[in-house]
Amino acid sequence: MDSRNPITIVTIGIVTLFLLGAWVISHSNENFTIRLAELSASKARWEKLKPIEYNYTVKSGCMFVQSYNIEHRNRQIFKFPVGQSTPRESLSIKEVFDIAEKATRLSYSVDIIYHPYFGYPELIDVDWDKDIIDDECFVQITDFDVLTKNEI
Repeated sequence: MDSRNPITIVTIGIVTLFLLGAWVISHSNENFTIRLAELSASKARWEKLKPIEYNYTVKSGCMFVQSYNIEHRNRQIFKFPVGQSTPRESLSIKEVFDIAEKATRLSYSVDIIYHPYFGYPELIDVDWDKDIIDDECFVQITDFDVLTKNEI
C-alpha cells in the first residue's frame, strides 16, 4: 500500500476517527457509570447516617443566587430565607440529590463534591449545555450542623 495514495490517506483517516470516537464514547460511558455509582453510594450513606435533627444553609443559582437556612427539628422543616430570597425556592437535601442525579444524567458537564462523612452533595457545579452561555448553575450546602444524632 502506497502511503502517499489519497485513498490510503482517507482510509487511514476514517479508521483513526472511528477508533478515536469509539474510545471517547467508551470513556464517557465509563465516567458516567462511575459518577452514578458515586451518587448512589453517597445517597445510601446519607440515608444511613443522616441525623434526626440538623440544620444547614443552602445556596443555589444560575443567574441569581438564592440562600436559605433550613432546620429539621421535631420532624418538621423550617425554612428561613436569607436576604432577598423567597421561601418557596429552598431545597431539601433530598432535592439536592435529585438535582445531582439530573445533572449527572443530562448536563454537558457536572462537578459534585460530597460531604466526606454524611455523603450529601456539598457542591454541585453544572453546565447544562456547552453551546449556551450563562446556563451554568450551582447548589451549595454550607454550615451543616447536627442538632440531635441518630442512635446507630
